[in-house]
Parts: sequence; structure tokens; C-alpha cells
Amino acid sequence: MVAATKNFSNNEIEAILRKLQWSQEKIVKLLKVYSNNEKKMKLKLQLYGKHPPKLIDVDWRLDYIAEVKV
Repeated sequence: MVAATKNFSNNEIEAILRKLQWSQEKIVKLLKVYSNNEKKMKLKLQLYGKHPPKLIDVDWRLDYIAEVKV
């Protein structure tokens, strides 16, 4: 998603992946998937704007049922 947000070219993405020691086969597959879905990702990112919502607090509880056999 960062690549779509920052409008990275395929060459920039490939350079980053090479630094991460990805194999050429994996890089080619990822670039193909990225190219096929880049427009969709950018449209989704536009829904959030430049400042996406952030998680600030979480309130949770554990629900359970205990069965007692008599």
C-alpha cells in the first residue's frame, strides 16, 4: 500500500525488494499483482485521505459459558 500511496514506479519497488533479498521470481510475481491492482488500491486509499483514522484505545472483555453437570 505504501508503494501506491507514494506512487512508486516498478523500478523503485524492485530496488527495495532486491535490498530485502527477494528472489527475482517473487519480485516478478509481486510486480504483476501490483500492476493489476494498483488502480483499485489507489481508489481505496482515497477513501481515507491523507490522514487515515488511528486506533487510540481498545476496550475488550472475555465472554464464556461454563456448564455445570449435576
